[in-house]
Amino acid sequence: MNYFHLDPDCVALFRFEPGALPVDSLGLFPDLDVYGNPASDQTNYQEGAGSCYFNGSGAFFAKGDGSLPAGFPLKSGDSIKKFSTAFWGRFPNTNTGAAISKDYINIGRLFRFYPGAGETVKIGWGYGSPPYPGNVEWLDTGFTLTHNQVYHFGLALDGVAKYLLLRIWGLSENQIVYSHVFTPVNTLADPNSYSALAIGASSGSGSGLLTGNLDGLPIFKDLLTIDDIDAIRIGNYLTPPQNPDNCISQTSCMAIPGNLANLRSLTKCEGITLPTPASMRSHTLSQALLSALPNGCSSKTRCQSLILDGGDFFLTF
Repeated sequence: MNYFHLDPDCVALFRFEPGALPVDSLGLFPDLDVYGNPASDQTNYQEGAGSCYFNGSGAFFAKGDGSLPAGFPLKSGDSIKKFSTAFWGRFPNTNTGAAISKDYINIGRLFRFYPGAGETVKIGWGYGSPPYPGNVEWLDTGFTLTHNQVYHFGLALDGVAKYLLLRIWGLSENQIVYSHVFTPVNTLADPNSYSALAIGASSGSGSGLLTGNLDGLPIFKDLLTIDDIDAIRIGNYLTPPQNPDNCISQTSCMAIPGNLANLRSLTKCEGITLPTPASMRSHTLSQALLSALPNGCSSKTRCQSLILDGGDFFLTF
């Protein structure tokens, strides 16, 4: 199970559950505006009790820029320009529409993600001078999906650093089928009030309509890593393990294994509280214990900001 609510950078979660297709499960985002007839599909889904089917003929969700919550990524005025998402998709060979976008044709282009089916997966990266950025740089994967097969997509972009990560896992292949970091030539355009958030379309005006299913779509205001995307796919993003030895309290400890008796300076690990001296410096950790820490606890899917330094360690938040 993914614990998105533990991540303060997760600003919305659309599970597309039956009877609640436009609803943010975290309660942070107003319901999406519904256009046409996005339908609940309780046959083809990967999470929960259903997915959302878009018919390619008028069905999509959107939310105008002015209705996006303060601090939402790529809202007008956002100078950081970081946006991430990860979701399941299944598309017939007739699909030529976009799965998700923050865009308005010619006067508010930011990005559009086209999963395709029968044609290559690509991203439209908007650039140009304010107030009406209307140019698009196409980031083409050269990779073609198999129609009617299930894929998991992870996308993370930094419009200032000119960075875009796209990672695709195929269910039938049971492996990563595409993973690449693009370096766009242009800085992402400054968000303006014209560009809406759209799901199932390439813009808030309803162009570039999607045909196919989407499921389990969180949105983040920071950059997901490869490890984060993979953790979301397998369902252990920020998932608390069993209470480790000697933990006084646990709300969401991230897989610190074994006996913690020597970790007296660890005052907090995602909710763990231990007896501790005033000093934040720990006893020297054994190499065996260091090697047992998953990935050095350096990923957000594990612990936050564990720093190993000459055998001593600190935890920062």
